[in-house]
Amino acid sequence: MRSLTYQVPLLRWVASNRLKSSSSAVSSLRSVAKRELDGIQTAGTWKKERIITSKQDVSIQVEGSGRKLLNFCANNYLGLSSHPEIIKAGVEALDKYGAGLSSVRFICGTQDIHLQLENKIAQFHKQEAAIWYPKHHFDTSEPPY
Repeated sequence: MRSLTYQVPLLRWVASNRLKSSSSAVSSLRSVAKRELDGIQTAGTWKKERIITSKQDVSIQVEGSGRKLLNFCANNYLGLSSHPEIIKAGVEALDKYGAGLSSVRFICGTQDIHLQLENKIAQFHKQEAAIWYPKHHFDTSEPPY
């Protein structure tokens, strides 16, 4: 059932009428997708997406809720994502380096900020060197674990 989680957005798109075709194959596919989605809802495993309209902090504002809710599911357990110094450092880095790498370091080169990070990691672990390999994309066919 876990792998089905990654298929739900596709099933929802297929079941909608946004797929512009009236062929019997598309009609059949739409019917299968609707049946699968109905099965997920009937089994009680449907997850309704919450729309967060505030910073991800200890408490959050969620669309449709008139009050702040405790955010137990965040990886922000240190509260750093909303910390003013972190936000300031992020804005400074965006101004200096832009919003992301153009490609992997072996094609475009290595940015000085990455070398600084690697040196700090190596020092922390009392090693001669360290190398940082960021995961730069999310592949929906790949489980996030």
